[in-house]
Amino acid sequence: MTHEANANREYQRRIMHVDTTIETNLFGLSWPLRHRVVPNAATRRWCRDDGRAKALPTAPNTMSRPMSVLGYLDAGALLRPQSPDRPLFTPLAPVAEMPDSWVDRAALYAGETARRISEITSAEQAVKDLSPC
Repeated sequence: MTHEANANREYQRRIMHVDTTIETNLFGLSWPLRHRVVPNAATRRWCRDDGRAKALPTAPNTMSRPMSVLGYLDAGALLRPQSPDRPLFTPLAPVAEMPDSWVDRAALYAGETARRISEITSAEQAVKDLSPC
């Protein structure tokens, strides 16, 4: 996780303090495949214990499969109406210019190794840390 990333700062903070991630299909409007995320208010409200989305959010996700154009639309306009109380969730993650409160309505992508992240570093340092020499 780097300073140069365009991720929302609260999103980054949650990754640094994550205990677990879940595999879910909740954030699947136009992209109904499973994905791994940091749990938030939306996943606590709309996911089963195994991470699968409940029936209500699953139906629109499945019907929207052919609409894989969301990535070309304004992310803010798509995330703004989302709420943990409403079962329509796009696969968009919160970026830097979005309000911190939006992290509870958006996909907080993070792999299983997110628990090993304890700081935000520069991209240059991250590359050095990954280099074998």
